[in-house]
Amino acid sequence: MANDKGRVQEADGTVCPGEYVSGWLGRGPTGVIGSNRHHSADVVALLLADLETLPVRRSADLAEILARRGRPATDLAGWDRIDAAERRLGAEHGRERTKITSWPALLRLARGGDAPAGPPVPGADDVGTDSGAHAEPASP
Repeated sequence: MANDKGRVQEADGTVCPGEYVSGWLGRGPTGVIGSNRHHSADVVALLLADLETLPVRRSADLAEILARRGRPATDLAGWDRIDAAERRLGAEHGRERTKITSWPALLRLARGGDAPAGPPVPGADDVGTDSGAHAEPASP
């Protein structure tokens, strides 16, 4: 996601007031927990420095902003569908869960579509074979 030290930017480079990003989404898929924690602390410091100048927003604004950008928010019901599908896939293979690592598959589930089928195969498009740790793309 385009950003300047954690402050989200529009495509033209202008900063989006009150929007921040950290970790892999802000830096790309590099580093470990320690580097993500450090980056998050830096972003919180930016947020605190900006706090007095930030616009006051209604809570619904985030969903509206995402929708305008063509990225509808996933609600709790969508997350519950993803969680249930990952637990089902894991149970089929004697695991607590099997992570679904494909953005199209995750979005399909979140929007009420079907879960990916078939046995998990390393490198498959829809299903990962790990038990929790996985790499996610920098942006959907």
